[in-house]
Amino acid sequence: MFNSKKEVIKNFGKEKMSKDKKEQPKVENKILPKVVTDLQKNTWTEIQEVAKSERVVNGKMLNIAFNFFKMFEKNDLHILEYFDQADQKQFSNLDKMQLVEEIIYDAEKEKDRTLGNAHFEKFANRVIVYSLGKNRETFLKEFSDEYRIIKDVAPVVLFWIVNNDFINYDKNKNPFTKPNDDKTPIRLKINYDYFDQFGSKYEQNRFLQKFYLKGKMGTDYAETFRGEMGVLELAKFSFKSQTERDHETGNSEESHLFKTYSKVAETMKNNQNIQTGTSGVAPKQRANEIIAIETILNQSIMNLLKSKTNEGYTAIFNHYLEMVKIVETNKDLKSWLDRNTKPSNKVEYSPRVNGNKWDITSGNLLKRIGTN
Repeated sequence: MFNSKKEVIKNFGKEKMSKDKKEQPKVENKILPKVVTDLQKNTWTEIQEVAKSERVVNGKMLNIAFNFFKMFEKNDLHILEYFDQADQKQFSNLDKMQLVEEIIYDAEKEKDRTLGNAHFEKFANRVIVYSLGKNRETFLKEFSDEYRIIKDVAPVVLFWIVNNDFINYDKNKNPFTKPNDDKTPIRLKINYDYFDQFGSKYEQNRFLQKFYLKGKMGTDYAETFRGEMGVLELAKFSFKSQTERDHETGNSEESHLFKTYSKVAETMKNNQNIQTGTSGVAPKQRANEIIAIETILNQSIMNLLKSKTNEGYTAIFNHYLEMVKIVETNKDLKSWLDRNTKPSNKVEYSPRVNGNKWDITSGNLLKRIGTN
């Protein structure tokens, strides 16, 4: 006999609760190791001290960059020193912002220059060190630690000058966050518009992909000096080429596999001669060379097969046809085959189509036999 509706609901609730209870993941109560030695305590204290000092240093690095920008505004950052003597004469009538444009923009090619470590170091040495009233000829030797700091801050200074309109200042002209405690680092604030100018779609905007989580789109940027998404990385990234940005964000058309094979191919072009000697270590060298080449060939074919793509299968079939063509047309190889084949054996290496031997030099076999 069926239970009443009330009993069914009652039992259903118990059953569901029981089921839910069984599905609860088990939580293991791990016992943490007891800190019993002074060495452990002292090490943890030192870790905390270093972490705190790094937060302080990151804030000071941002402030140093800001100070150099303020020097730029007051004409105390001597941008003209970046250029050699001939260019200094040519650019002597340009204002400070025009001089910066000469650094970052190639007027002849009508595009932004790609700037890297060499350019940033040049800016650090020729502009920043000079603007501090120091002798740049002896500065590195006398102040190596200070020079490292200046070199690190140089790309951020240049970025700040170029993109000051996007810096998010408060009413007191302060561009930094205001931490409530010493465990929160100081961050530089940049308007989201800076990133949005490179494209509103996340998938097409390399700056968003590099410096934003997708869920944070639309919010202003605020980061410390260092770090994967930090201001230093942003500054360097802003001066890279589009190809370099694509590569860093995993959008490059030149994948790691492509670059690996290209490097191997280029190396093999420059090392075309297999060892042919017959004495000493020559035979062993030759054997090793051939094994290495066979390994590359076999692995390459396996990579094409594993792709399970039309392009991969087509490449394998075309490689097969190329090998047949070599067997059929290379005189030295053909002579070697003839010497190593019994006269009674009639061997055909070319494919056959509808019972007829296909002339390997006559055209595209795939097109001939294909459905398209």
